[in-house]
Amino acid sequence: MKRPGKRIEWTDALETRLIMFWDECGGEVRLVAMKLNLPLSKVKDHAKSMGLRKHSSKTPKKCLCCDKKFFSSGAHNRICSDCTKSELFRGNVA
Repeated sequence: MKRPGKRIEWTDALETRLIMFWDECGGEVRLVAMKLNLPLSKVKDHAKSMGLRKHSSKTPKKCLCCDKKFFSSGAHNRICSDCTKSELFRGNVA
């Protein structure tokens, strides 16, 4: 019988750290799990549920908005996650 693991409460702060480390580590789940000090399977499952994918580029690209280096998920992605979450990018600025 499979023993259930400890349940992790994914707070907004923890998800923010997950996204930050995901970008920083290029989507390498093992590195992200180590930085968060959480089990690999929990991080992998939650990242998948959030729609995070391993980055396809091995070298960071420069964001077209802020010039910050980030790992892109493909040729279509040239805006970093910080800029895509911003109010200006989403058009919520008056």
